[in-house]
Amino acid sequence: MKINKQKLFSPCLNALKILMVLIAPFLCLAEPCRAESAINCHCFQNREYNASRKFAADDYMLATGFNSLLAGMYPVSKKSIIMLKMQHGVGSADLVTALYLSRILDANFHQFLKKRATGLSWQQIVSSIEINSSRKKDKVVLALSAGNEESATAQASSAVIEGCFSVSENKIKKFRANGLNDKMIVVLLALSHECGRLPEELATDYQDKGQSWSEIAASCAITPGQIGKKIEALAAKSNKPNEPAPESGS
Repeated sequence: MKINKQKLFSPCLNALKILMVLIAPFLCLAEPCRAESAINCHCFQNREYNASRKFAADDYMLATGFNSLLAGMYPVSKKSIIMLKMQHGVGSADLVTALYLSRILDANFHQFLKKRATGLSWQQIVSSIEINSSRKKDKVVLALSAGNEESATAQASSAVIEGCFSVSENKIKKFRANGLNDKMIVVLLALSHECGRLPEELATDYQDKGQSWSEIAASCAITPGQIGKKIEALAAKSNKPNEPAPESGS
């Protein structure tokens, strides 16, 4: 008895064709993201304000705002920041701490991140390097030496926010106490500068009136995609901290 192989495999082939037709649109959507560099993709699909989905672009706006602040205040590109986070799994807290230490210790921040990647605590990293007596009194170094990484990161973050927006640490602490994280505070202060409104008013719009960050930006004729450039421009006008060693060795 002869077996007709074409008839035997035909149902399977037909099923495979149907499956490929079904998944093709999803493959097409994913391909541009793979083809683009991380700086363009960044995993955020919603980058424009949409009144019907007013919070959709907020995550992008907050992320790009904070990355832009670091890129504007330290000699590291925004693309490098994104690559470190996406490809090497570097968290924002570690990045902020490493950049701050690189500035005050005149070192390359990559060396701190490499040590951190081996599993060392920041307390161990700080104790393993030579620090002159004056720098040992730095509030971030003191916090790390005591093993208080959360406090050290908060103070390092405050320093860069203060430097860009000329705002007091006490005001930053007040915003934090009211429930705003540092990414929100950065966007809040940037929008305040661009809109000419008090940051407290904008915070009320977000927390009490239920407006999104991108909605508040839209009321000032600012798009989510513009906020990063505006923050970098503000950083350029501010008094930059002493630049650490050139970015290399990544």
